[in-house]
Amino acid sequence: MRNSCLSYLKQGWFGLPLFFLGLGSLAFSQLETESTAKNATADELASSIDTKIQKGDELIANLRKEINLSSQNQIPSIEKKISSKELTLED
Repeated sequence: MRNSCLSYLKQGWFGLPLFFLGLGSLAFSQLETESTAKNATADELASSIDTKIQKGDELIANLRKEINLSSQNQIPSIEKKISSKELTLED
């Protein structure tokens, strides 16, 4: 069985405190909670989820519009390059 370079036996006295420091920081990171979190009812949670979904749908619709507009703006320039045979591999 191979020992990895992160093995605490290879690290000696430096590895053991480092291991416990990592374990402690992991434990304390799991205890962290938001101070702005509040107890909400099911109706409040459902309405907040619904508003987030609506905002996401609006963002997706806006992105689709922008993509369509940008592709429509680029098509004439590409057609011009094709007709004039200026199109290279990079384009």
